[in-house]
Amino acid sequence: FLAIHLPAAMMLGPMISGIVLGANGARLHIPSWLLTICFGIVSCLIARSIDLPLLRLVLAEWPVFLFGSLLTIAFGLILGVMMARLRLLPGTSAVWGSAPGAVMIMLVMAREARADVQLVAVMQFLRVVIVAGLAALVALFFGTPSGAAASMSAVAPVPFTWGAFVGTLALGTGAAFLGHRLPVPGASMLVPMFSAILLSNMGVLVITQPNWMLICAYVFFGWSVGVGFTRESLIHAGRLLPHIIGFILILTAMCAVLGYGMHLAIGTDMLTAFLATSPCGMDLIAVIAASTHVDMSVVMGMQVGRFLIVSFAGPPVIAIIGRWVERSLAAEGAPLPPLMADDDVDLETAEPFE
Repeated sequence: FLAIHLPAAMMLGPMISGIVLGANGARLHIPSWLLTICFGIVSCLIARSIDLPLLRLVLAEWPVFLFGSLLTIAFGLILGVMMARLRLLPGTSAVWGSAPGAVMIMLVMAREARADVQLVAVMQFLRVVIVAGLAALVALFFGTPSGAAASMSAVAPVPFTWGAFVGTLALGTGAAFLGHRLPVPGASMLVPMFSAILLSNMGVLVITQPNWMLICAYVFFGWSVGVGFTRESLIHAGRLLPHIIGFILILTAMCAVLGYGMHLAIGTDMLTAFLATSPCGMDLIAVIAASTHVDMSVVMGMQVGRFLIVSFAGPPVIAIIGRWVERSLAAEGAPLPPLMADDDVDLETAEPFE
């Protein structure tokens, strides 16, 4: 997947291999402590892309970024609630799957909220692939390619030193285990992420992560999601694909209209506005934007602003909306949808991630 430049390749590869194994009856136990370490590693990776110049830009242009970010988030949640109310998708899964945040954080929070994490994964990753593909096509036809397009990456490499590597691993792991004990959705990723952003921008720590460690983190988490699929759950997801794809296209169109409004409001070019408001992952949009002549500061400012809002305020808000949807459907007599994973799991006593 990396060789053919597929979006989210490091996550999709392990997840699809896990799906193939799970659908054929294989069972793989990924212990919760190992997944918590993986969350800390990926959180530090995200923190590497959020530096002081970017934070200063977000603060300087906060009205534009705040308004655009809130509208993008609102578009996704409104569509998710509509799909749940119309019973096109299961209630809480529709809400978590429609949240335009970082994919891995949304999956962690959905898992902790006891939502249908396999269906959420299908929604999130289909959106990543479709939106990233559309954004790349728009950049191809409407942007002027830059010379270093193929070699650009969302996160600049840093020289490897053992001290910085051990410090990064200790911070990510320790903060992730601390967050895992907090009664906050997604805290096992949010606590290490914000800790790493703070310490790296203060100059206390240079976040250093070799590629092999990142690949291992994505592999274990991708497997943990993929092996939860069964033949029955794949058939269930396949029946819902038209609804999911329709949702993604409607969300992309709504964000494109928002981008056009941003183009009119602040005078930026249309390609910059489209990439800035695109409901895709921050890292993927950064790679696409780096391959064209766009205003990188505007694109990343909007993406980082939305990411921070979703990371900080998203978990409790989405959890509240999910519980409201669940209660309203139950009051109308709608049966709660079964989980796509094993039916014999006791949800009252089962450990998270297992």
